[in-house]
Amino acid sequence: MTYRVLCDENVPERAVEHLDGFGIDAVHVSDRPGAGSADERVARFAQERNRLLLTNDDDFLDESAYPDVPVLYYPDNATDSHALAARVDELASLVPDPSDPRTGHVSHGVSGSYPRPPPSTSRHPTTPQSANP
Repeated sequence: MTYRVLCDENVPERAVEHLDGFGIDAVHVSDRPGAGSADERVARFAQERNRLLLTNDDDFLDESAYPDVPVLYYPDNATDSHALAARVDELASLVPDPSDPRTGHVSHGVSGSYPRPPPSTSRHPTTPQSANP
């Protein structure tokens, strides 16, 4: 299974081109489901189309609000679009199946995949543990 990514509105649109360049199927919210879409609509779109949601909107980390939306969260809105796409590509190479529970937190300056809590605890990423201290 390959990564299918929906880039939230806070992700630079250029990131879609970079993700595509890495062979990752990506669309931007501005294209589908549409610019200005409510978080609920974005979440439903991602879930119905089996897409991981790439975002730095921490609202999507609320499991009670979005229990079935796999999220690739990055906390730094200043992350360059190419660097962000490279991190997703790196994660895809380390954890090729996006449904694997090890899919985790994507962050500028952090590499690798990071364990999530067991599914009974949370379906959303945890704070990363740096692979290179």
